[in-house]
Amino acid sequence: MKLKGGYNISLAGRPGDQIVDAQMPEKLHLRLKGQRFSFDELLVGEGQQVTVGDALARDPDNYGIVLTAPMHGVVRLGQGQQNQGQENQGQQSQGHIVLEQLGGDGGNGAGGETEPGHVEVRKDSAGAKRQKLIKLGVWQYISEAFGGGVVDPQAEPQAVIVSTLAMEPFVARGDVQLRDRMLNFTRGLEQLQSMLDYQPIYLVMPDIKSELVEQIRSQIRGYAWVKPIEVAPKYPFGNANIQARGLGLRSADGPVWAIRTEGVLAIDQALTLGRPCVSTVIAVGGPVVDNPVHLRVPYGYPIAEITRTYGSDKPCRVLDGGALTGIPVDGEILGVGSECRGITILPEHTERELFGFIRPGFDRYSYSGCFLSSLRKILRKWINMATHDHAKREFFGLIRPDLNEHSDSDGEAEKIQMKPAILPISPKKVSDHFNLQGAYLEPMNTAVRGEGRPCVACNFCEEVCPAGIMPHMIHKYLYADLIEEADQARVDLCIQCGLCSFVCPSKLDLATEFAGARELIEQERIEAEKQEETVRLAEEERIRTTEQAEQAQAQAAEAAGKTKQSEGSP
Repeated sequence: MKLKGGYNISLAGRPGDQIVDAQMPEKLHLRLKGQRFSFDELLVGEGQQVTVGDALARDPDNYGIVLTAPMHGVVRLGQGQQNQGQENQGQQSQGHIVLEQLGGDGGNGAGGETEPGHVEVRKDSAGAKRQKLIKLGVWQYISEAFGGGVVDPQAEPQAVIVSTLAMEPFVARGDVQLRDRMLNFTRGLEQLQSMLDYQPIYLVMPDIKSELVEQIRSQIRGYAWVKPIEVAPKYPFGNANIQARGLGLRSADGPVWAIRTEGVLAIDQALTLGRPCVSTVIAVGGPVVDNPVHLRVPYGYPIAEITRTYGSDKPCRVLDGGALTGIPVDGEILGVGSECRGITILPEHTERELFGFIRPGFDRYSYSGCFLSSLRKILRKWINMATHDHAKREFFGLIRPDLNEHSDSDGEAEKIQMKPAILPISPKKVSDHFNLQGAYLEPMNTAVRGEGRPCVACNFCEEVCPAGIMPHMIHKYLYADLIEEADQARVDLCIQCGLCSFVCPSKLDLATEFAGARELIEQERIEAEKQEETVRLAEEERIRTTEQAEQAQAQAAEAAGKTKQSEGSP
């Protein structure tokens, strides 16, 4: 499957391939509101003792999806963190259920416990299995590919997309989660297929040669109902909306289920082993993270504990999610939510750079290639050689000859002594910003590096846009308040990946602008539908009133005729 646009951002601080179990926290802060869920119906009371898997709250607007207890503990409602040294000590953590006096394992049984091999899939009805996923808190992992919302468990999908691709820095990668859990993954696929009729399952994998990818292909070779799809490992090709459109699926033909790697593993836990979904794997990374890791944490794990362990003493901005789509963590977000896939920590830009506009930019990156870091292909050989002392000596010895020696009468140099050239930046400093393949690692911070300017029509945003729209044209329509034209230009196809904002040399926040435009267009559409409904009801009332009046007139005329006839009879 070939997709348009896309672009990879090599951000410094990429987590490794190992998963580390988080330390036991003192409290868990379980969010009641997220981007897709709102657990408004509480099922527990203050001080209640709960065990792993107990239902704490329910989302009545999303098919009764429940929030489960990730560990044993005591419920505290409306009591949050103690802010030491502040007057608001004992301030309530609004929007959270706090669990104290923790016990039990919140690791989803991932490690140490013996698990069965391939087991025969139970012949329960698809509806019963879907209800079990809701009860165990796993149905939240299944989203609608086009809209991103929660799918209706009663509706049959036209297809299912399972994606192992995650390229945004930094969210939990599929290959890391699949390591040593291939059996769980294939069992999860079998359980997923048992909830369907004959709908295809598209398994999206990166188009690369690796041992893990070959292992996936080998595992699914006998599954006729799984259709492997290979895509380029490029951001945001892991987005289900882009994948569904690339497969030729249409929203008008019915819902499309979208499930990531962690969702398939959770389905296996629930339907094969009967375990609730109580933990998740997140990526913790960023330029200021000294030890980037993939971290297994129970839901509600304190984000402050993560930043304290892996963050920096310098001012930082913590994002719930990746560098492009993450939400800044504020006082309203205390714990890791069910939708969290990563914690990205960026250094805050606190000091103004002196003469920053004339710096060559060895430690900067630009899509337009205007900094010297864009010469990474040329520097790749030098960087690889600079990491080896022997090669470094040979390479440096050929950089600059010392021509201080005098030539003989024949004009030939008696001796030319080779000395290393004076470089504007040390080999170590440059190699710190490149990986072993020579890809430049951006030490990104929160600086905008310039101020907003009018669009220069560079078309960079159109080049990277995976939705196939023209962001620069839509921006001009919105700037002129031409909402209808922006709608016709298909701003609704925007998937909010943030690439257009990242590559824009004019510093335009196109993603936020388009999100506001889509919301406005949706509101206008809803209002138009309401007006149409009002007009329709008024017209129906007018027709009904007219029919009643005509019927009354007909009845009156008929009665008058009968009276006249009776009077004229002898």
